[in-house]
Amino acid sequence: MAQLVFIGGFGSNRLQVDLVADELSEHYDQPVIGVSFSEAQQNLAEISQIVRDGIVITHSAGLLLCEDMTPKEIIAIAPPVPGPLLVIAWRTLAKTVSLMRSGYLKEERAQKIQAYHKRVFREHVRQPRYNLGQVMRVRRFDPAQLAVKMINRGATVTLGFMDHDVLYPKSARHVHVDMARRYGAIVHENLEGQHDEFLLYPLKILEQVNRL
Repeated sequence: MAQLVFIGGFGSNRLQVDLVADELSEHYDQPVIGVSFSEAQQNLAEISQIVRDGIVITHSAGLLLCEDMTPKEIIAIAPPVPGPLLVIAWRTLAKTVSLMRSGYLKEERAQKIQAYHKRVFREHVRQPRYNLGQVMRVRRFDPAQLAVKMINRGATVTLGFMDHDVLYPKSARHVHVDMARRYGAIVHENLEGQHDEFLLYPLKILEQVNRL
């Protein structure tokens, strides 16, 4: 059975990816390895070996770490698209506010969102220089170009864009996404939820990309 690996996005930490991996493991009835963005970056050779001929599920900027990997399948949820640094910085704040508001009157969701933001804050405090150093790399990243590269290596690639992604609005309309489609990428333009929805309800999102 193919190894399943989940790679978290920018600012993810060990607890966060483990929560997602545990939920996926229970559903798939097999171990799923969860790796944070910083862990994957610092151990690329090891992770590349693990995911060889396996299935990689990524959230947000986690996709850019797959560039030199050879999985048989990539499922990328809410990948980043290129944009000006100041615009992305402003949208990061707006994204946080929007996610918090989405929990209004829903106690269970509000608790998940609060816990998620605490984990992100701790990760950035723990590694401020490392995280700041990755910002320019993330803001230049083009998921469609990487998708074509992986397809040319024989991988199946799914790109899932959120319908309420305040950080990367209208990202499914980026000029290169149609190119990725022509090369065979599976593109879902309107997955229901916020940019970070997958971290709150991973099975709900995978159901929308027909992976459950």
